Amino acid sequence: MNCPVCKTPSFSEKTLLDDLHVLQCSTCSGYWLKSYHYWLWLKTASDSLAAPYQCDLMPNDSTDTKICPECFRLLSRYKVGHDTDIAIDRCGTCRGLWFDKN
Repeated sequence: MNCPVCKTPSFSEKTLLDDLHVLQCSTCSGYWLKSYHYWLWLKTASDSLAAPYQCDLMPNDSTDTKICPECFRLLSRYKVGHDTDIAIDRCGTCRGLWFDKN
């Protein structure tokens, strides 16, 4: 599995929030979220989704074309909300999600 941004196989497992399992690239600090782990987390995290989340980090979005680390297809870029420049990259085949640093 190679990182979509820095192309290195430097992933390590990490747990975020309430038992949300991701793979973090130790080189660029981005996160790969497998769709299976997202759906498992979503079943148990519905209560915590209602609480607002405050983050003071500036996004570090990479705009280069990215390849899915799981199935090697192109990732599609989607904006997160209307009033933000933040975007995520999603695989249309395995449904995994890439989050750049911050």
